Amino acid sequence: MAAAVLWYEQGGSRSLLSYTSNLMDKSSLPLPQTKLDRLASVHRHLPRPLRLAGEAGILTAETTFLDYGGDANHHPADVVYLADILNIIQSPEERQDVLQDAWKLTENVLIVAASVTVSEVNQGKIAYGKEGVIPMNSVHTYYEKVELKRELERILSVEATPAGLGVYFIFRNPADAQIYHFNQGRSRSIIPPLNPDATALIAQEEILTPLMEFVADWGRLPKIKELSTAKAIIRQFGSLEQAFYQIQAATSEEIWQQIQEKCRQDALIYLASLIWEKQCVPSFSEFSPQIAANFRALFGNWTTAKESAQNLLSQLESPDAVTTACQNSPLGKKLPGALYVHFWAIESLDPILRLYEAVVRRHLGQVDGATLIKFNLEKPIISYLFYPEFDTDPHPALEASLRIHFPEGRIRYRDYRQADNPPVLHRKETFVTPDYPLYELFETLTREEEKLGLLNKSRGIGTRNGWLDYLAAAGVEIQGHTVIVSSESKTTYKPLKTTPKIERHRAAIVRNAISRPMRLGLEAGFFTEGTTFFDYGCGHGGDIKRIAEQGFSSSGWDPYYSPDTPRTPADVVNLGYIINVIEDLEERRQALIQSWELTQKVLIVASLVLVDDRNSGQVAYGDGVITRRHTFQKYYEQEELKQYIETVLQVEAIPVALGIYFVFRDQQLAQRIQSYRFRSRTTVPKLLKSFDEYREILTPLMEFASDRGRLPVPGELPQEPQIIAEFGNLRRAFKVIMEFTHPEEWEAITEKRRKDIITYIAVTNLLKRVQLSHLPLEIQNDIKALFPSYRTACIMAEQLVFSLNDIELVARSCKNSSVGLLKPNSFTVHVSALETLEPLLRIYEGVVSRAIGRMDEATLINFSLKKPRISYLFYPNFDQETHPILHTRMDIDLIDLRVIYRDYDNDDNPPILHRKDACVTPDYPQYEKLVKLTHQEENRGLLDRPWEIKTLKNWQKRLEENCAEIRGNIVYWRKDADPYRLKILKAAAALRSRQKKQMQPEPDLS
Repeated sequence: MAAAVLWYEQGGSRSLLSYTSNLMDKSSLPLPQTKLDRLASVHRHLPRPLRLAGEAGILTAETTFLDYGGDANHHPADVVYLADILNIIQSPEERQDVLQDAWKLTENVLIVAASVTVSEVNQGKIAYGKEGVIPMNSVHTYYEKVELKRELERILSVEATPAGLGVYFIFRNPADAQIYHFNQGRSRSIIPPLNPDATALIAQEEILTPLMEFVADWGRLPKIKELSTAKAIIRQFGSLEQAFYQIQAATSEEIWQQIQEKCRQDALIYLASLIWEKQCVPSFSEFSPQIAANFRALFGNWTTAKESAQNLLSQLESPDAVTTACQNSPLGKKLPGALYVHFWAIESLDPILRLYEAVVRRHLGQVDGATLIKFNLEKPIISYLFYPEFDTDPHPALEASLRIHFPEGRIRYRDYRQADNPPVLHRKETFVTPDYPLYELFETLTREEEKLGLLNKSRGIGTRNGWLDYLAAAGVEIQGHTVIVSSESKTTYKPLKTTPKIERHRAAIVRNAISRPMRLGLEAGFFTEGTTFFDYGCGHGGDIKRIAEQGFSSSGWDPYYSPDTPRTPADVVNLGYIINVIEDLEERRQALIQSWELTQKVLIVASLVLVDDRNSGQVAYGDGVITRRHTFQKYYEQEELKQYIETVLQVEAIPVALGIYFVFRDQQLAQRIQSYRFRSRTTVPKLLKSFDEYREILTPLMEFASDRGRLPVPGELPQEPQIIAEFGNLRRAFKVIMEFTHPEEWEAITEKRRKDIITYIAVTNLLKRVQLSHLPLEIQNDIKALFPSYRTACIMAEQLVFSLNDIELVARSCKNSSVGLLKPNSFTVHVSALETLEPLLRIYEGVVSRAIGRMDEATLINFSLKKPRISYLFYPNFDQETHPILHTRMDIDLIDLRVIYRDYDNDDNPPILHRKDACVTPDYPQYEKLVKLTHQEENRGLLDRPWEIKTLKNWQKRLEENCAEIRGNIVYWRKDADPYRLKILKAAAALRSRQKKQMQPEPDLS
């Protein structure tokens, strides 16, 4: 990271996020992307070439980066990015000079992106650029794909590796190119769980997990220099071999054999595709040490490896090999002329089909965003099909296809986005393998459709209109992945003559308390003296009544319950759960526009959204379905709702919770509210001696300095004239304050505020850097006082955001935190302690809350140490119970922003929390009692073998076994316990206590 900061100072390379801020466009990509490709990290917002590089591990937190066309000052960098320039420059000589100059500046990888021409079925020749299909420009130069590769290699005399259509990676070190190719075709790795009784290994899980991960990735034991925890493992177990031997004994040996076989097949596919590309067998000395070690470990020797690869390649070249492999495949959906499989299932296909597809990718690069692969049985053609809503839509529509003719590599593209009647999918489970996360959901849907005979007729239902007409005729609705049979007989197949009357008013809820959106509005500080409120679509008027009870002018309108109330402008307007009950698209849009027109300060928009439930699949279904109560419900995904609001209103919508957005009329107010979310609590430093003489006049200055971490600028403090009259200026006055307080306390406050601002800037500028002049004046003054410049602050913030891609760096920050409950795979803190964490972790959580919104009732925040995932946990009785019960959990995956929800309310054995004291800060109420309770539990052995006491019943069993009961925050011996048993337990507890004291270091009395 230090190197990256250095480049900033030199003015050369810059952060990828700052680059992105100049390129972000709210419109969707021309080629749709599958949900798994929508990265929530910074890669998600990068241009396609840089996103491919990020996903390949080429861009890391420490990478120095130069945008050759965007940066005025050219300096050497790890990664140099050359995009679109080759299309714009007309002179071949000048193109050559630019390429050679960019290559001279490249220390690791040169990324070249240029628009290439492909054939489109309906439009003829089209341009495919760094963000997919783009309009062709008559003055630009466009390449054929093969032509671009040849020109790059002719000019630079180095192999150009295809990374995607029109994107090439040119590696300075050939070994890096080999590793890149090898990684592109690797199977997913799965680590077998350790047996619960392998307590010795579980205790060493932190150092053993990297070893298990390495073997799962490569199918072999690592060399010492390849494993970060190798020395620690050798100290503990004697050798890596001995450690892994014990791991095998404590796990499923069969799974490790399967892993090795998968890795052997991955290596075989890589080598065979390389031989096909080079048209010769490479010598063993040409491979990097890591890949050479793989061949030796997986095949025994090089001869066996190359002969196996040649044999597989000869099978592929034999007539009908692909057709036979497709027809015999137990995976995928077979139609008379083709086999269709999901990308997820590629690794499980016959090696011949895997090699066939790998050879195409050798020529083409990654087809990012594709969902399915179609193997043509009659011609040497592979097609990549794009179904961006494959996971969420029960019958997703095709949006685009990319067809490649083998072996010449001719490409043909087809865009279905404007098609009136695109193809749709049925029987989704047939495209994937049984371990696909949604396999059972897909299979259940198909089973229900088969029971009703909906799939008996194959002709006509393969297109969207044909399928919808067929469902309507059958009297069937599909809500999400659930089949609903209406009152019409399903055997008549008569078209429905009328659309059911939509009774919107029945969707209104009679509330006993203020609604969740309005509670969040109150907590955000929108309501101050004189604030007016209007509820657009007020239903029964519960929010109007409760806001009025708090002393604010409040009114509302509803087309059914309050149609005669005038719609009047107000400071705060609520559009709560309205747009999801309006079935007419234009009327839904107008409701949003009209409520915005009434808004003077902030519009609060709330709608039902889709989340995945671990027990029930998706807990909200469909895209505009009529419910059995005849109330229409439009369920959005969280990102979809944000995009809809912003598209209609052309203003940023800020998520504050799942399904709830604030839309600000005044953008400075928006920034002010955003900054409040990242402000830590501070207190005025204690006085060392009597301050009575100056207390009245200097208290306002002390409060200001402790609040902002700086001195006020002229005109910012109302009491400034009196202070200047007494002391001459504010600095002299503050010098007096310093004499009566500890200076280091003020320094700590300043540092705390500096971290707050870094966090705020990082999250606020995630998509686009906000100009300093657009920030509230007090925040501008904060930045000027606490940083050399706004640019410097942005650079520091952007570097931290980019560091989020490194999960090991995030895990390291968690492990170094003085607050939080650290476990082998997770780190948990109370929401009140979030502000005490390092900026990297606060930004990590802030990115999630920026995209999704924080679960507003969350008690704890859980950071995964192994995956890019954050969880919000709700313990309603956290303060009342010594071991509170988990009520709800919401997991957010940063890779695809998928929200997974779980409700434990009806669980008869729910998870519980131990070591509460570790989750909170020392100033938390009753902290000392919590610490004492944990110490007591440790001394009694109650917290030993923590994996056994994760749930309520298991904890109760542990207490009973140890003759213990907890009242208040104290552990007592049970009075009805067996005396002999009690005597043994007390002796053991006393021994633990003595051993613990002996382990504590002696105090320094010097």
